[in-house]
Amino acid sequence: MLAMVSASAQSSAKVEECAFSNSYFADEEREVLYNLEYGTAINSKGNTETLRLDLYRPKSAYDEMERRPLIVYVHGGSLLGGNKDLEGPVWFGNELSRRGFITACINYRKGWDKLDGNCQGDTLSLELARYRADQDVRAALRYLYENAATLRIDTQMVILSGFSVGATVAFTAALAEQADYPAYLYEALGPVDSSGNTFYNHLPEIQALVGKSAAIDQPQLLARKPLPALMAHGTCDNIVDYIEAPLFSCYTPIRYRQYYGARYLADLLQIAGTPYHLVTNEGADHSAINDTLMVELTADFATDLVCGTLEKKELYQFNNGGCLISDAATLDLLVVPNPVQGTLTVKITAASPRIFDMVIYDVTGRKVFETVVAFEPPVANIGIPVGQYITTSGVYFLHVSANELNNTYPFYKE
Repeated sequence: MLAMVSASAQSSAKVEECAFSNSYFADEEREVLYNLEYGTAINSKGNTETLRLDLYRPKSAYDEMERRPLIVYVHGGSLLGGNKDLEGPVWFGNELSRRGFITACINYRKGWDKLDGNCQGDTLSLELARYRADQDVRAALRYLYENAATLRIDTQMVILSGFSVGATVAFTAALAEQADYPAYLYEALGPVDSSGNTFYNHLPEIQALVGKSAAIDQPQLLARKPLPALMAHGTCDNIVDYIEAPLFSCYTPIRYRQYYGARYLADLLQIAGTPYHLVTNEGADHSAINDTLMVELTADFATDLVCGTLEKKELYQFNNGGCLISDAATLDLLVVPNPVQGTLTVKITAASPRIFDMVIYDVTGRKVFETVVAFEPPVANIGIPVGQYITTSGVYFLHVSANELNNTYPFYKE
């Protein structure tokens, strides 16, 4: 069952004027440009890899518009598998082009040492793989901008989308600057915009983000540049958590990098006053929702964006059973008020006695407050005199941790 919790009224006249969400290009009225080469780069094995994309679009003979909005789709696959020719990307390309959007489905470099998949992978090779993928997505965007006139792309309306790690790469490629990446990635692989091709005169601006099972490891990037977003996420996702947890829920023997899911990111956009669509599927795993529904929601979101009618919307799917936090986490936080001027009250719920470290960071990652709290279950209310320690208005992050338990909550200091 799909339930709408909140939605905005739309201007029907304006939507009708630029309606992209209805299927109105038949199969014979569309075309696919297969295997467009957008660059070459050295892959994880040291070999030169040709980078290609498929472009789905209405045929010019049937299209009254000179240029159309572009949706770029980045496939998933844990940076090990997947490609643009699989059922999911092909479905997205066909269905979104049927609705009038030019859609580019891209291949990118993959490969890292995951070992047996039991939380013992080489995390350095994982970070290198992600950086290569970021480089490739940005190279694909530069290619599409360079050839926008021929491909009939409206470069003022570009949406980056993806599934799983594809969404992670899409979001990061849209939001990050070179300084946001660790120096060792630059030293190993060069600048993020140096790979693939030489269309360096194009530094694309992205208008919005779409992600199924999306999560990023630097949520401050979205706080700094709060782009409108559509996100769909299952509450029982143990690959990237709906709220936050280490990647693959890996706490031990190697604790993987912390990733922040759709609920966390939507809360950041709420604080920033940026419109978003969030689909929460209670009880769903990493698959989140089916591709048919995701295409429909993407078309609706993109239509609202193009038509200037985008506002906050939250949808819920209810299944039998559910989990609002991952099985590995037994820590729940309630932080009020938000926004805050004086004292921030933190309600901690946990199952066992703990010594909690409570740290507040600003959006640059600078620590502005820290305290240690002895907790006795099941509930404790802790007051933090935010007004005493923080004098600058803006978004901050409260991180509460004790061994394997941790949670981060964004708030706004007035």
